Amino acid sequence: MKRNIVIGAVIIVLIAIGVWIYQYTTTPDTSLADEAIDNIRIGDTVDHLKEDFIKDQQIVLEGKQFYKSRQHKGMIVRVSDKSKKVSAITVFKNKDVATSRNVHVGDTTDEVTEVYGDTYKKSVLPNKKSSITYKDREHKMTLKFTISKDHVKRIELFSE
Repeated sequence: MKRNIVIGAVIIVLIAIGVWIYQYTTTPDTSLADEAIDNIRIGDTVDHLKEDFIKDQQIVLEGKQFYKSRQHKGMIVRVSDKSKKVSAITVFKNKDVATSRNVHVGDTTDEVTEVYGDTYKKSVLPNKKSSITYKDREHKMTLKFTISKDHVKRIELFSE
């Protein structure tokens, strides 16, 4: 009797895993191949940042350098020490900087999903915040919008 219960439980778990794998592999990606924030793209070289960005000495993380924009407060770019290429772009508290599809900090959740579509993962975060995350598996990129009170508070574009 106990053996049958264990076998039944294992079968149910295997079916659940199979359904999850099927949904994961058949969920359409959101193409982020042409995505940029303020015309900066993942993979751009440090030289592309030009004079507007200065190295942020306050953020120290092994293998990475961080640059902050002089012109756009609240915009930080992460560069890999090894490749010398942009690996992440973050924007917060700055409504002037936009994504390639013209989404800004301060836009509503509906405006984000209207432009980027409904192939996102929504997560609940502390302090009554949530996030909407779009993945591009082919280009190994992620675009994440942190939401509070139905408005974008932070935009992050990064490589995996």
